[in-house]
Amino acid sequence: TLYNAVILSGLTVVEHHAHSLPVSYVEPSFDAMVSYRFADLQFINDTGFPIYLGASFDGNKILVSIFGVKNQYRIVRKSVITEKIEVKTQTIYANDLTEYIDFDYGETILSYGKEGIKSEGYLLYYSGEKLIKTKKELFY
Repeated sequence: TLYNAVILSGLTVVEHHAHSLPVSYVEPSFDAMVSYRFADLQFINDTGFPIYLGASFDGNKILVSIFGVKNQYRIVRKSVITEKIEVKTQTIYANDLTEYIDFDYGETILSYGKEGIKSEGYLLYYSGEKLIKTKKELFY
């Protein structure tokens, strides 16, 4: 949510990382995750003026707002799915897991797979209704 507020406000993202699987709350290529010591979200306030970050939560949704000098462009996200990756199922029987368990579970599903995707994200910069530029989002 913070990542989307940052890119839609026109601030410069220095570091961001995608989740390993698609998420349900934002279009592909517009998610960002953090993992302590391994992956961070970093951005720069290069507007020349102070900014104020606000966040609120109502129990179902989180809202992040960035207040500062008005961006000269209206920025729109565009997500393009370039490839779908099928789920591959692997069956492992309990007797093959004897080093991990101490009794027979029979056949148990340890986890279900999830379809993957590859996508590209673009930021479209508009002045009024005129498209000024398109920027491809890159992950670091």
